[in-house]
Amino acid sequence: MKAILEFNLDNEEDLLSYNLCNNASNLHSCLWEFNNKLRVMCRHSENEEACKIREMFIEYLNHYKIQL
Repeated sequence: MKAILEFNLDNEEDLLSYNLCNNASNLHSCLWEFNNKLRVMCRHSENEEACKIREMFIEYLNHYKIQL
């Protein structure tokens, strides 16, 4: 199975979509690192605020069906 994405880079809307697709792996890495940082803060410092933020963050990820 193949998927081919095609963008008209002369079209501003397509260029924005292209940049979003092109940066998707960086976005995934950023979200994963942020989640991991919150997890460490929650576990090792017993930071209740970090735990609440992580729970909310995970709810957002689930809402948008994002798996890290």
